[in-house]
Amino acid sequence: MLRPANSGARNDGNAMKYYPLLLDLKGKKCVVAGGGSVAQRKVNSLLKAKARVWVISPDLTKGLEQLKRKKSIVYVKSHYQEKYLQGAFLVIAATSDEKINRRVAYDAQANGMLTNVVDAPRLSNFIVPSSITRGDLIISISTSGKAPGLSRGLRIELCKSIVPRYAKLLRLLEDIRGRLKSKYPSQALRAKLFKRLVNIQIPESLTGNKSRMRAYLEMLLNDIEEKINNKVHRVHLSS
Repeated sequence: MLRPANSGARNDGNAMKYYPLLLDLKGKKCVVAGGGSVAQRKVNSLLKAKARVWVISPDLTKGLEQLKRKKSIVYVKSHYQEKYLQGAFLVIAATSDEKINRRVAYDAQANGMLTNVVDAPRLSNFIVPSSITRGDLIISISTSGKAPGLSRGLRIELCKSIVPRYAKLLRLLEDIRGRLKSKYPSQALRAKLFKRLVNIQIPESLTGNKSRMRAYLEMLLNDIEEKINNKVHRVHLSS
């Protein structure tokens, strides 16, 4: 019998049911058991993360067939067998058969693999949160499986109100960080400059215009640099 993945966790006020993290799946073998629409969504998200995706199923959706023809996935036309998990880093059970999903979960976890059973968090040792991705900005939202609809609602609200502004800001800060790296050899000084910059509140009126946001950040950066340089100069004079 498969034991619930989190059955040994203490249930106190400070305990977390899940540990939040982001996985680097680039080049790693990830197995999806199932060939339906749910499996297709999982495969697409894994491909976006540059994983090597294996799909185990006797049949496929049209979308998965296209990915097979493009050689974007490794397709094994077969019912599930444990041997297909060999070398996998992550496994997702997304068949329409609960017994098969339980077997996939048991086999994968017995081999120490990250395992998710769609819509069955008690059989999984990780769950996939609702998430927002805009370039390098990634925001994950979870209610620990208690209210998935609420997670989706929060994602929609964030996409409307906050994410577009901060996605633009992140791209601008990435450019500025490169400038600081070439201009200041001291990592400590760069960190100080960047920390001051990211903690500054940008006026709402500028957030819709990338060029105005850039000009504002450049002005702030010049002001911060001048203050720090003046402080360093005074230290030299007093020594």
